[in-house]
Amino acid sequence: MMKGFGDVMVIDCSEYGICQTRRRIIAGTVDEIKMTASKEAMVSMNQAFVQVGFQPAGGLRMTSGKAKADVSGGRMIYVSKGFEDVGYTVCHNYPKFYDRGEKRQFSIPLCLMAHLQTFPSDYKFGKKFRQMIAKSVPPKLAAKLILSRYPVTSRCTVQRKFQTQVPVLT
Repeated sequence: MMKGFGDVMVIDCSEYGICQTRRRIIAGTVDEIKMTASKEAMVSMNQAFVQVGFQPAGGLRMTSGKAKADVSGGRMIYVSKGFEDVGYTVCHNYPKFYDRGEKRQFSIPLCLMAHLQTFPSDYKFGKKFRQMIAKSVPPKLAAKLILSRYPVTSRCTVQRKFQTQVPVLT
């Protein structure tokens, strides 16, 4: 199916310091050894939120929008995670905050969605910003992919912009 695209690698974003459980298929020439060397510890939502000075209110959780029926009350209960876990995949309208007590969802501010996707805080978005955030490869992952394949002379710029330790490439 992917014949003619060169190497194909499935990458789990959470293994590269990105706070989401998204897997991406990367086709092309990917140096798996160098990508493996650039893996980082998983980042929980709490850790990601602390980086931007955000403290979620007690009782809130994160939901991907998937729901199941509550057998006792007939209302829908959203499947959710605590903030000590890695976040859900960022989509144009999810993840959202979920209040278990009130059984309702709240939108996540754009700046937090962008941060979970590893966009720099000073990045300027276009008109369709939610779709742009959701459909993009996280910039931090893109930087690691580029650096795994090509020797970059401006390594310092990449490190500063994406706040990551860039592996030394030989």
